[in-house]
Amino acid sequence: MLDSTIEALYNELASRYPSGTHRGKHEIEAGELPRSISSFLVVRLERKAQVELRQLGFARLKWTDVQNENVQRHLDALAHEAYEHAVVPDGEWDQCLQDAARFSVGAAIDPRTALVKFVFGDDESALPADQLISRLGRFDAHRPLRDAVADSLEKRPDDSYSLERFRSIVAKVDDLRADGF
Repeated sequence: MLDSTIEALYNELASRYPSGTHRGKHEIEAGELPRSISSFLVVRLERKAQVELRQLGFARLKWTDVQNENVQRHLDALAHEAYEHAVVPDGEWDQCLQDAARFSVGAAIDPRTALVKFVFGDDESALPADQLISRLGRFDAHRPLRDAVADSLEKRPDDSYSLERFRSIVAKVDDLRADGF
């Protein structure tokens, strides 16, 4: 049943937003896609851009002084532009829509898990607080949970959050919200 729901959502999305052109971050944000789908796709784009930046090999630069202020400024500018101009390549659009449909249906069933997966993706390393809060702010699949978690983080801010700590915060906040009903 769940698979048929995901498939039906994907088919609807694919018929309304067919493949054939690559779509950029700003086009997705400003487009007609449902919010939970577009927010999923934008975060996916940013993660893919992050992977591509790592593949450029900044960590392997041996002959460049990456500590130099000017070099660091230009590397930061390149990273910013890569995030701003990330695009879904032509051949990847259908898979992205399938993943977004799966995420959207999953978020309706289990918002806790969906929120944690949305913020951390497949990366289990700790996230800086500003990056975590930025991703959290884009989670439109279950706004009451998102807002409650954001309020909790504001009350006890930290520099970074591990996956396990964030998962624990989400569970605690959701349990407190559920106790009120």
